[in-house]
Amino acid sequence: AVVTQPRPGDYCVHIANAGDSRAVLCTGGGKELVCSEDHKPQRPDETERICAAGGFVQAGPFGGGPLRVDGALAVSRAVGDFHFKSLDLAPERCKVTAVPEVTTVQHCAQGDWLLLACDGIFDVMDNEEVRGFVAERLANKADDPGSIVADLMSRCLEKGSKDNCTACLVKFLAGGAASLAKPAQVTRDLLQGPWELASPDIKQKYADFFAAEGFEAEARKLRERGDEMEAMASVPTSRPTVPPASAPTGSGGSPPARSS
Repeated sequence: AVVTQPRPGDYCVHIANAGDSRAVLCTGGGKELVCSEDHKPQRPDETERICAAGGFVQAGPFGGGPLRVDGALAVSRAVGDFHFKSLDLAPERCKVTAVPEVTTVQHCAQGDWLLLACDGIFDVMDNEEVRGFVAERLANKADDPGSIVADLMSRCLEKGSKDNCTACLVKFLAGGAASLAKPAQVTRDLLQGPWELASPDIKQKYADFFAAEGFEAEARKLRERGDEMEAMASVPTSRPTVPPASAPTGSGGSPPARSS
């Protein structure tokens, strides 16, 4: 998104999207919601382009789940993914294109806001739910959009999001206020997610990610806890020894015969 300010306090927002990350712009004093539309293979205009380029749309190799370009890619527009792009076709005609859809919204004002977020957010929350979540917290934390984004991440994890969650919240200020505003303190918080339920190889990926992002203590704790859980799982379960019951005997001292 590109935001310009033609006049003090009068903002113009240009939104360009290609893929399944989404822009949610709340304007008009919270009365109007302008959202980009995800590029999914099942969208009729996207399906038409994919098929015209020689592709097809179907579920993945294991069935179920989202429809995919050639049964492989779950988005129909993207930067990269060059094996879906032919040199013989114009970019806008390829099965997967990077050409964005552009929306321009003029006359946004103080109090309006823009959220840019990826599909890990919108897998578990729709546009209206996000609007309500952000608007309520902006009213209570007007000077701290960062804490609102952290709250949003926590809510998505609670709702079971399994995909990457990335978001950026932009709050429009009064004309000229941006240059005078006190720089916000930059903080980084780690929302760990439910790694306890993950398999050992996924736990290792969690730990590697924590360490790569500078959260060494959390990575070390995760690895130690993971080792403890593996050790507990490898201990054989002991069963109490029960002495064998004495078998009844016949008159000759041998066990009675059993007829079948």
